[in-house]
Amino acid sequence: MNGDTGPVHELARYLAGDGADYDALRATWPDLPTDRRAALLWVQGRPDLAGAILNADLDGNDHGDGRKTLWTANELLTVTLPEPRWTVPDLIPEGLVSLAGRPKLGKSWLALQLACAVGTGGKALGRDIQAGRVLYLALEDSARRLQKRMQAQHWPAGANVTFALEWPDLAGAGLEALRSSVTEHGYNLVVIDTLSRAAAFDQMDPSASTRVMAGLQRIAIDCSATLLLIDHHRKRNGFDSDVIDDVLGATAKTAVLDAALGLYRERGKREATLAVTGRDLEDTKLTLEWDPTTCTWQCLGDAGTMITKTRRGLVLRAIANNPNANAEAIASVTEIDKGNLSRIVSDLLTEGLVTATRDGRKVFYAITDSGRHYVQQ
Repeated sequence: MNGDTGPVHELARYLAGDGADYDALRATWPDLPTDRRAALLWVQGRPDLAGAILNADLDGNDHGDGRKTLWTANELLTVTLPEPRWTVPDLIPEGLVSLAGRPKLGKSWLALQLACAVGTGGKALGRDIQAGRVLYLALEDSARRLQKRMQAQHWPAGANVTFALEWPDLAGAGLEALRSSVTEHGYNLVVIDTLSRAAAFDQMDPSASTRVMAGLQRIAIDCSATLLLIDHHRKRNGFDSDVIDDVLGATAKTAVLDAALGLYRERGKREATLAVTGRDLEDTKLTLEWDPTTCTWQCLGDAGTMITKTRRGLVLRAIANNPNANAEAIASVTEIDKGNLSRIVSDLLTEGLVTATRDGRKVFYAITDSGRHYVQQ
């Protein structure tokens, strides 16, 4: 299949030929979009990927729907499979991803920031972002509000982002409409803001949740795109926080996700924690800071590193070293006044680094495994 032209052009020529068996090609390279035209859009600017596809071995694969789904152990041990691809390196992979948090804490601002980075090939959260095409379902915004927010974030002209202010119900006909749009236009990132507005289903019903979420994930997989769902956290039950358990709805709703991001922020504060977990990435917690000049979130670094350099690190160590750590004991060790100590402990509880139990009128704190990891750094 190789020739003297560039690999992207060579791939286009091959796919246009009468002898091209696209089903067989997708069986060997299952991440290819189902549509040939979408495949070409997908590899634009990625000649190394086009070259790998051109050199794929088309022999011995299941044809069916074009996806190899039956493997022998020896095949899996010897086959060379592509590495996961990322919309935001090491944070947001291709697939179905949730970005959730309590209302009015900055989720939509972060989603808009990510859309701009993908649509322009810029930077986000300290990472270089590969340019792509973005569809943004801004179902809770007006054109005027979007314009003001884009201006506040200093969007450049020419960003490859399309906004839709209305969309058919994703629990119904809207799902197929979304698949058709992503396939036709080759979108790399689809932001759905918010899931509750986009899909009318009982989020506490496991069956309904699985049906809708699995449908969205299938689009992401078939079209090699990231579907980023803006979602809500439930009210915290007690003191613990968990990026999966905190998402509003049935457990089945999050079971389908390829990755989940949780934004945690105390109202009135510029600093927040972004917790990330997923199938193909290690659990991560980043410290973010709100920049009011650009209306964007700036990544300060790993949350654990930031903690150990601040008074929160002192408090964590005091709790780790004291089996009966109440407010009085912590204040005595750290020499932090009770007002500031209360705010610091509240942050640590929100981030899941400590837990609290009540004994009568006193509250005692204990360090979690995550908190101990940071203390030992």
